[in-house]
Amino acid sequence: MARGYDRVLTIGCDMPRVPGELIDALIDAAPAYCGNAPILGCWPTSAATALDSDLNTLAHEPGTKDPRLSIRRWATSIAAHPIAAPAPLLNVNTPADLSSLASALPRSP
Repeated sequence: MARGYDRVLTIGCDMPRVPGELIDALIDAAPAYCGNAPILGCWPTSAATALDSDLNTLAHEPGTKDPRLSIRRWATSIAAHPIAAPAPLLNVNTPADLSSLASALPRSP
């Protein structure tokens, strides 16, 4: 256990609305990740050393995608379970995405 925790939940900072039932499902099935967005997952802290080793030993060109650094590949290597999102997940990456989110929020009186 790392610092008293046996799991860690990761959520992308560009995912402002993640359904509570999806988070519950990830925690209940841990190790698990969202099959639609693998950055969203519940991971065992016991896998941290292996992840750190992978990240530090896999040389790659900055700015390039290396399939060896895939979250899905790593998830498979620790036998994590993919969990489907109950609905499409909102992802905010551009000013237009943010504007769309803001217009969908309820207005206060």
